[in-house]
Amino acid sequence: MKRELERVRGSGLGELQGMLKEVIPPELVGRHASNGRRRRLPQEVAFWAFLSQALSEDSSCAQAVARVQSWSAAAELPVPSADTSSYCKARQRLPEEMLEAIHEHLVEGLDRSLGGDYRWRGRALKAVDGSS
Repeated sequence: MKRELERVRGSGLGELQGMLKEVIPPELVGRHASNGRRRRLPQEVAFWAFLSQALSEDSSCAQAVARVQSWSAAAELPVPSADTSSYCKARQRLPEEMLEAIHEHLVEGLDRSLGGDYRWRGRALKAVDGSS
């Protein structure tokens, strides 16, 4: 598992999307992305950059932007500036519905893969944090 995590952490945005396409289908991300104003950083790209940032040991915005720049260059698209403000704004604009849909998809997939064998006395275990 550690080797797999290292492989994921070392991957670019396109590689990450390819590795995770079975668990996070690109069409699910695209379906919830805003089709409004054309931005320099599409919401699909912002999502994958955000996910790679969350998985990375170096979780800086600068590193996430560097991944976007690398992906853009490889895809022969205009390479965005190294300025992190555009990325941070794009990340903030990710639709909540998109993140909720991806979360639900992941939870449903995990529930299906676990089956009934991972239940406590046949019941689904739920954890509630009442600290705040």
